[in-house]
Amino acid sequence: MGFINWIDGLSKGMKIFIFFPIWGWVFGFLYRLFKFINDTSKVINLIGAILFVLGPLGFALEIIDFVFIFVNGKPTFLVD
Repeated sequence: MGFINWIDGLSKGMKIFIFFPIWGWVFGFLYRLFKFINDTSKVINLIGAILFVLGPLGFALEIIDFVFIFVNGKPTFLVD
């Protein structure tokens, strides 16, 4: 998918900017949703996308994603 490849192709600094808390939950939600659409056998991506929509829980998951990007350069929390 184009969106997934675009996110994965960004530099680590740009990913940090895009997944910055506040607006990062939108990109986290879309990233997981497109991952699910690309491979529907991995339901964990759909569950992750749904969890991102739930207010405070979504914000907490966004912070975890932000930390994962610092550590390994990918928003890998709940993504296969």
